[in-house]
Amino acid sequence: MKTRPILLPLVLFACAFACLHAQPYAGIVNGDTIRLEEMAREVGRRTEFAKLGRPMSQPDIIEATWNDLVTRTLVFQECRKRRIDVTMGDVDSLLLNRTPDYVRRGIVDEKGRFDPSLLRAMLFSPDSLVRAHSDDIPANARQQQIDDIKASMKDLRDRVRMTMLDVRLREALAKEIPVDSSRLRASFENAASRCSADVIFLPCLPNTKEPTEAELQRWYDQHKAQYRTEHELRRLVFMAFKVEASRADSAMIIRNVTNFVQDCMRRPAGRLRDSLFQSVARTTSSGNAVVDPDSADHAPFYNVCRGKKRGDIVGPVKLQDGLHVLRIDSVLKGPSRTRPRYAVTALNTAIDATKPTLDSILQNVEATIESYEAGKELGEVAQAAHKPIEVSPYFGIDERLFGSYAVADAAFRTQVAAACDPVDTPERGVLVAIVVDSVPPGPMPFDAAIEKVRKDIIHDRTCLGRSREARELKDMCALTPEGLFVIAEHPRDAKIYRDVTIDRGGMIGDELMDTLAAKGIYDQGVRGIIGPVYGDNGWYVVNIRDIVKANPDEFGMFMQLNGAALVESQHAEAYDRWLAGVRSRSTIDDKRWVYFRY
Repeated sequence: MKTRPILLPLVLFACAFACLHAQPYAGIVNGDTIRLEEMAREVGRRTEFAKLGRPMSQPDIIEATWNDLVTRTLVFQECRKRRIDVTMGDVDSLLLNRTPDYVRRGIVDEKGRFDPSLLRAMLFSPDSLVRAHSDDIPANARQQQIDDIKASMKDLRDRVRMTMLDVRLREALAKEIPVDSSRLRASFENAASRCSADVIFLPCLPNTKEPTEAELQRWYDQHKAQYRTEHELRRLVFMAFKVEASRADSAMIIRNVTNFVQDCMRRPAGRLRDSLFQSVARTTSSGNAVVDPDSADHAPFYNVCRGKKRGDIVGPVKLQDGLHVLRIDSVLKGPSRTRPRYAVTALNTAIDATKPTLDSILQNVEATIESYEAGKELGEVAQAAHKPIEVSPYFGIDERLFGSYAVADAAFRTQVAAACDPVDTPERGVLVAIVVDSVPPGPMPFDAAIEKVRKDIIHDRTCLGRSREARELKDMCALTPEGLFVIAEHPRDAKIYRDVTIDRGGMIGDELMDTLAAKGIYDQGVRGIIGPVYGDNGWYVVNIRDIVKANPDEFGMFMQLNGAALVESQHAEAYDRWLAGVRSRSTIDDKRWVYFRY
């Protein structure tokens, strides 16, 4: 039976693949390998950062990591071609003589100040550094510390070298890119122009009605020329096989977790109990929290903690995200003597499908694909699998679909009318998908443009549909002989802003941002009442008090202050265009979905 890559495990299948390849790889870019170990380490690092800062989903982390590793490989290749190099001597010189801020913040003495001697010791003599501070630890622990420092310094050197290569490549490319002086002049005019005005803002209405199929088609026929795509689009029909634990799986996992809690509580409180708890905490999702009696979200946890003492382990608490086990670290003062708060360490275990359940699902997936490839009609295949046939929206190669970037990757590797390799997604389970449509760059057919058409119709109804009200609003406005801007009647949903500054960048006062409206106001550019001006957010009736246009004589001073930053911005945009072009022409063999679930 033909086998296919089923992308179910969240962790890596490196062991099985290592039998065939001494160095498992995540992909190949123009013949250069992106090692699996390297990508896995970077994914782990970014996952830890996501826990500390701005949260990112696992699919986004893997996609960002892959894109960065591909970019790094392309930069290395271009540097080789141009004979641009950075030696380790260059790297060490920068670290010691022009230490980056992020290194200075991380290597400090006991007073929190940057310690250059410590950095030098970590770079060149980690053995001596560890021995000087750890005479009383076993030799194997000392060697582990030495190895950890060496690995950290190697990673630091590699990252600094990559940054230096990138900077030198950008400098080389910048010499080949002419500066667009017209954009510099436009930036000057935007920065130096100012307009003070009174503004009446009539916002778009909320949408209350979705367009019908006939309205969508009629709008598309009237505005067909404006619906185009710069990239190829594809669409799938698919059947979704949801991956979820069976009742037997749930019962077994709950029983195992309950046995773990009971086993912990059989041990005496203290080191033995904590040792068992921590051994599991290191291998699963864990964190610290304070359980509050007045929090509705904490109620399931507070019920199991009530009356327990420090060191007790309670649970499991079954919630939507899995099973939770709590260790009570301390009992804190609460709203009353009988309602204390509890500081806890919490473990979370998901209730996932077991291997027999997964095998059963995958057998159904394989049978479904084989039936389709044997020539059966799709409807007959779906009926046999007891699954409805669904249709995806149109999507590009870099888009996330059903929570996974792997869907688009599989679709664009498959010819039209053929079945894709099965893809596991967080939102819909395993998909058996067939590529049914492909739209080349250029005009979009109605089915591909329908979402854009819908948004345009809604925008027309909610914003452009208020043009008559906006004209009536202007008719109610006037200027007194003293120049005071007055309105005969305050419209119910309009907002009035007096004596605000409008800049060319689109900022209207301190609250509104509307680039289209700002452009319309500056285009009219005369004192007095103008409008109604149409913008991205609604309509504007404006009394221009004063408008100051850029003085050409000040262009030289502006360039002295801002020229370097503006030129650098142009170079950065040109670099991004160069990189996108190089990537589009590259041969990239993407194997990451063999190892990563999403």
